Formats: sequence, structure tokens, C-alpha cells
Amino acid sequence: MKPILQGIRRHKLVIALFGFGLVALALSQSNLLVNVSDSLPPGLWYISKQPVILEHGRIVTFCPTLSEYVKANYHLGNQNLRWLRRCSEPVDSFTKPIAALPGDTVQLTSDAIYVNGRKMAGRIHRDAYGHVIPSVGLGTYLVAPGTFWAVSTYNKASYDSRYLGAIPMSAILGETRPLWVSKVKKFCWITGKVSHSKQQCLT
Repeated sequence: MKPILQGIRRHKLVIALFGFGLVALALSQSNLLVNVSDSLPPGLWYISKQPVILEHGRIVTFCPTLSEYVKANYHLGNQNLRWLRRCSEPVDSFTKPIAALPGDTVQLTSDAIYVNGRKMAGRIHRDAYGHVIPSVGLGTYLVAPGTFWAVSTYNKASYDSRYLGAIPMSAILGETRPLWVSKVKKFCWITGKVSHSKQQCLT
């Protein structure tokens, strides 16, 4: 009897793993994104395949360029087969709001990031393990054509352009919108043109 029960359990495990694999494949090949990071409200998001309207506050999913150290220590290196991940390189995709566009001025100080003189978010120096967070140099940057900066204010520890710096627009996979997400914590971001910017919140 025992071998039979063990065989049944083994088959159930195989079926469960197979089902999980099918779900993972379906999500990776679809426009749906399950966010489990702390940079945005957790839940189900939709990646649009329409041309992205590049303006401040638009939330986009993109493939970042990360060092081997960051991929290994922050668990951002996606070693899945190409058809099980969104990015061509072995890296997790990021989903963040656009904070700066070509022509904007970005200032990085030791404790904050500013866009056109307006503070967007704070910066921390060490991660949860006490290690120094790799970062682009402090100073003032003029956002170059073909690039953008992405910053999430949802979590002060979000790993984004306050450490990565400029991101090529060619890395964008699509504009991303919330479908069914947690509202336990209020999520607000800056949207609109720089001269008429305003705060928008998820309600």
C-alpha cells in the first residue's frame, strides 16, 4: 500500500509542477504581469503592446542592464530559458514610472534624486544586508535623447534610476497599467508635462 501512496504523491507533484510551468509560460508569453516586488503595488498588471506615449508618470516595463554583482546579490538574474522570461538577456524585467525624459535635468545627491529641481525620492546608501548599493556617480545629468530615467516613490528602497542612471528607450517592453492590485498602501506618482506636473494616485 505504501509504494502505491508514494507513487500517487509523486504523480501529483509532477502534475503540479507541470501545471505551474504552463502558468509561468502563459504569463511570460502574454501581456499579463504578476508583480511581487516592493517597487509597485503587488498584484496583476497589464503590459500594453501599443506604442508607448513617453511622458512623465507613465508606468513602463523594461529590461535593465545590470552588473553581475547586482544580478547575483539582489536576485535579479533570471536564468530561465528565453521563452520563460520577457527579456532577451538573463535578467528580470523592471516596472517603474517614468521620472525624466530627454531635455530634463536630473540631479543626484547623496540622499535624494531631483528632476528639474523637484525632489522625486530619497536615496539610501546600504541595502538590507548592510552592503553599499552600487550606483552611478553623484552630480547633475542632462537626460540625453533616446533615454529616460525611471523612479518609483512607492518604496524608498526601490532599485531604479536613482542608482541605475539613464535607461535606453529601446529597453522598454510596453506601458504597464494596474488590473488588480493591492491598495493597502497608497500609491502616488508625478504625471504630466514638467511645466504642468501633478500628483496622481491609484484609487
